[in-house]
Amino acid sequence: MGSAQRVEDNIRYLKLAFPINADVTWNGNAFNDFPEEDYSYTDIHTSYSMNGFDFDSTLKVLQSDDQNLIHQIYKEEKYAKNVGMIYKQKDSLNVYSVNGQIRISNGFEYKETISAFGH
Repeated sequence: MGSAQRVEDNIRYLKLAFPINADVTWNGNAFNDFPEEDYSYTDIHTSYSMNGFDFDSTLKVLQSDDQNLIHQIYKEEKYAKNVGMIYKQKDSLNVYSVNGQIRISNGFEYKETISAFGH
């Protein structure tokens, strides 16, 4: 299996695994000391528009989707063919329930979106 790796703040992550298909899963933390996180592909080869840009072929890497009555952790990245990463979302919220409604006690919501790119 081939891969695309990225070093962020001196920590290596396994961002993409090849071949790209819906049946592939991999540990995004295989090259660091963080707990295992199973990444998977969704929305493969789909068109996507963002910030005035139209992309013919994108894919989404779902990195984490863990929601319960204590926390909500969600991480994803979107990549466009011939461009690279165009979107990143990383949310980590501590929550509690009041009368059946989920309330946020603390945490963060983080997003990166493409603003420009060149060929």
